[in-house]
Amino acid sequence: MGLIRTLLAFSVVFAHSPWNNGVALVGGRNAVQLFYVISGFLIAHVLRTNTNYQQPGRFYINRALRIYPTYVVVALLSLVPALLTHSAFLEFYRQAGPWAGGLMALVNTTIFGQDWVMFGAIHDGALSFAVNFNQSQPPLYTGLLIPQAWTLGVELSFYLLAPFLLRSDRILIAALLLSLMVRGILFYLGLSEVDPWSYRFFPAELSLFLLGALANRWGLSTWQRRLAAPAQQARANKLAVSTLAILICMYSFLPLHDAVKTVALMALFVALVPLAFLYQSRSEFDKRLGDLSYPIYIGHILMILLVGVVLRMLHWEPGALIQTMLNLLLSTGFAMILNKLLERRVEQIRDKMRDGRLPIRVRP
Repeated sequence: MGLIRTLLAFSVVFAHSPWNNGVALVGGRNAVQLFYVISGFLIAHVLRTNTNYQQPGRFYINRALRIYPTYVVVALLSLVPALLTHSAFLEFYRQAGPWAGGLMALVNTTIFGQDWVMFGAIHDGALSFAVNFNQSQPPLYTGLLIPQAWTLGVELSFYLLAPFLLRSDRILIAALLLSLMVRGILFYLGLSEVDPWSYRFFPAELSLFLLGALANRWGLSTWQRRLAAPAQQARANKLAVSTLAILICMYSFLPLHDAVKTVALMALFVALVPLAFLYQSRSEFDKRLGDLSYPIYIGHILMILLVGVVLRMLHWEPGALIQTMLNLLLSTGFAMILNKLLERRVEQIRDKMRDGRLPIRVRP
């Protein structure tokens, strides 16, 4: 799963880079939604297998340690160019007014609500609901310090609900059906392919997290029963990872309608993600590779900005492909630094929490 997660992070970097108009691998939207499936799978697994997370408070602390330290470091680094240049971020706070400015400062600090910002707008200096987030002067999203971090808002919403939604299969399936119903309503209203409703609306995106959770609850045990022999399971795990990696790399070249490709991609991903997980659990290299996915994702816009600044300073216009490769290389290098200096140390604390060795008291 580590290779798969990193390829999905690369998909998002490509989506924000100039080569091929950003269309490469599975694209930004598919990558984000597949991350939701992975998140649902992993969260279901830790809640099901670790008794230390029977108290939601301990689970919340663990997830906060996974998300916030890296986010805070990247946010502080992003604040420097935002304040020193004539950026859209700085211009937003000059124009927005106290209510909108205060709201954006709050969501930048807490992460919560960054996804809901996409459904808001400023009209005549007042905050209001908007079907299209571009119908705002200035657009609220320009006040986000890390623009792509709105997906973390979606993730955090799922984390809040996960200890309760994943308590039983009955609750999980009921929530899944309700979320799919929301998707059906959006389709009926003609909003299912309209941004921000297409992949930023949490009630609809919840279905993807829950499909990942079902892949853990049902798919993982099914594969383990069918592949009882260790050698057989090892071959199946490698085949699953290879299949998903090839599909991600070749997705944009498949001569099929986008809707058909997306449905097939999601279905195959949900079916094979348990095997990819088993592969990661047995491969230290794959796990280390996967550890780079989050810092690549959260830091790549800052690195793209840095590449652009350096190229302008050098008066060099290398072309879209080379610039995109520079974006990928710098984003990966930055992620390796974050992982070594910060995330591995935080992970040691999280390991102690998972093992019950960290004496944290939380109210029942």
